[in-house]
Amino acid sequence: MLHGLATLSGEFVLWAEDADLPARLDRPLRGSAARPHPFAASALTLARLLGAEAVPTEILLPSYSSGPLASPELVRDPLAQGAPQRGTVGIRAWSVPAVRLGPGALLGLELNDLPDTRLGAAARYLLRVVESARDLVDAGRILPGIVTSPDEKPRARWRPALSGMDAVRLDATRQAMPPAFRALPSQPGARVGTAPALLLRTALNALIDADVRTRIDTDLITDVTDATSAWLAALTGDAEFDADPDAVRELAEKLAHWQDSATQHGPVRTGFRLLAPDQTADGPHDADQDWRLQFLLQAADEPSMLVTAKQVWRSADHVLRRWVDEPQEVLLTGLGKASRLFPQ
Repeated sequence: MLHGLATLSGEFVLWAEDADLPARLDRPLRGSAARPHPFAASALTLARLLGAEAVPTEILLPSYSSGPLASPELVRDPLAQGAPQRGTVGIRAWSVPAVRLGPGALLGLELNDLPDTRLGAAARYLLRVVESARDLVDAGRILPGIVTSPDEKPRARWRPALSGMDAVRLDATRQAMPPAFRALPSQPGARVGTAPALLLRTALNALIDADVRTRIDTDLITDVTDATSAWLAALTGDAEFDADPDAVRELAEKLAHWQDSATQHGPVRTGFRLLAPDQTADGPHDADQDWRLQFLLQAADEPSMLVTAKQVWRSADHVLRRWVDEPQEVLLTGLGKASRLFPQ
């Protein structure tokens, strides 16, 4: 039975229960120190299953004094279960072999196809988070940004740009988080896991950044001359970059302002689409033809509903009136915001 956990570092942890191992300890627990989990799958088993080294990892589980509660999905031979566990259930720390994966490695792993393995609630939930990240990237609801900290180099990161409906879906995903997904202590020695909202947002951010990087197969820029170009290069290469701290701070402030303006919108938003020459030519492809920037309106809860500015302006009875009364006013407002962000 495979289980998945998320960490605040953006990594993911996989461990498993083995129904063939004893369900309890030989002697009741004494003290609060983490003990080896009696029926956790071995490091060798995980290495064979996942193709990566397993290391001892402390997790928090509901437990009796004789051992941890098995996950509801774990199926044991009724004749080998022994007497039921008794006593008071509390949260205890256990040491289990576990594989730690970066978000890129997790995206490349097909958990549903692992041989002789069932997925527990936390592993199924992890797949749901992965699917949510991929959906946001597929829909283009992402923005580039900068992460800074006093003791580290700045890092370029791709982040979700959540609309109103995205936020509703994210909250539903947070509410669906099983307790087992938060089994890692929030900090060393703690007996509680990380808050669900923080854990989900960290996992989603890490997966989106990794997914975007795997899809961009060319460098955004090769000639690094200042903080902006260094940041652009880091969006596809190594996330860390070197630049003047003051310039990085100024760039981060501008990006934060831009991101706020991009995520604060109503049911219809202004969009832009860059059309290549072969998408704009009426006849055969002409490599010398100019690229063209197309202005659009898009329904926030139906991203496939794209209406060009020409259609918005010429149609008196437009489909967008399902969302807003005056589509033309929304378009003019959006173009005004865009001109302030990029006046050239």
